[in-house]
Amino acid sequence: RTRIRKALKNGYTADVRQAASQDLAPFSDFRRLYESTMKRLDAAPQYFFGDQYYKELLECLGPNLLIAEVRDREGTPVSSALLMRHEHLLHYHLSGSNPDDARMGSNNLMIWTATQFTAEQRLRQFHLGGGLDRRDGLFHFKHTFGGRELGYDVSGWIIDHELYQTLTESRAQECGIRADELLRSNYFPGYRGGTDDSFS
Repeated sequence: RTRIRKALKNGYTADVRQAASQDLAPFSDFRRLYESTMKRLDAAPQYFFGDQYYKELLECLGPNLLIAEVRDREGTPVSSALLMRHEHLLHYHLSGSNPDDARMGSNNLMIWTATQFTAEQRLRQFHLGGGLDRRDGLFHFKHTFGGRELGYDVSGWIIDHELYQTLTESRAQECGIRADELLRSNYFPGYRGGTDDSFS
């Protein structure tokens, strides 16, 4: 609450709206904030997404892909997150922010605004997700908003082997390596690998 009040006092404003193609285009405010955050955190390659990912995300979700955005007093976006609505649930997907503005509470205001949106839309649950590691700083930040802690399981099953092989071969060609090299790297899914990090 203190951080949210601090952000509001310093002229930050926030809203949640339907995402549009320009929000996901290269060099858009969201992409700029998200990608700079991932670079700053030295994130693994799987946290960087290409243009096709965002295009398909918007095509598949349509009006159920939302964007939460916080702007400073000059109107510049400083925190942004993609949200996915499914029936009576809202899921927090990807987010990024300027570090100086985050220290002023912009991220707190963004999540609080999305929480209010959840209630206003009569959705049953706002799923924030966890952290990268058990009980890390990201988990603790999300936990400060309250709610319930739920368990989850992650699996690595390949359902459509033919499609998986096609996607992996396409990715290998993009990276200038052979598909079997990509598959031997033990990076899952293989079609998201192909960087130095995935071979270490």
